[in-house]
Amino acid sequence: MLPQAITRVVAFLGVGVVNSLIDVIVFLLAMAMGVPPLAAHVLGFAAGGLNSFLMNGLVTFGRRLVDIVRWRTVVPFIGVLAVQFSIGTATFWLAHHATGWPILAKLMAIGITTVASFPLMRRVFAAAR
Repeated sequence: MLPQAITRVVAFLGVGVVNSLIDVIVFLLAMAMGVPPLAAHVLGFAAGGLNSFLMNGLVTFGRRLVDIVRWRTVVPFIGVLAVQFSIGTATFWLAHHATGWPILAKLMAIGITTVASFPLMRRVFAAAR
């Protein structure tokens, strides 16, 4: 049996993969519908962020829905998303303008924002008790 910390990291990585897939799929669908790249990035990020809140709270950190939808969890989570969004959007914008390839820029933005996510999310959901 794996220690709880390792189990949480593995769950977090799995949730991250799902979040990233949702983000990219929404991004590509929006682009296919004619939404400009930066706006499509925002839509994809928002969809992945909502999934992140639910799955990390419920699956990774094992909280009940009633526990994670409280202000003391939602507000810090929005703060974490704001940091991730700022870093990810700056990365997306720079990479898109440097390469001209929106999908490459999107993948780079996802990679950059993933790095600091676990410690930040752990702090958010630790308070959800």
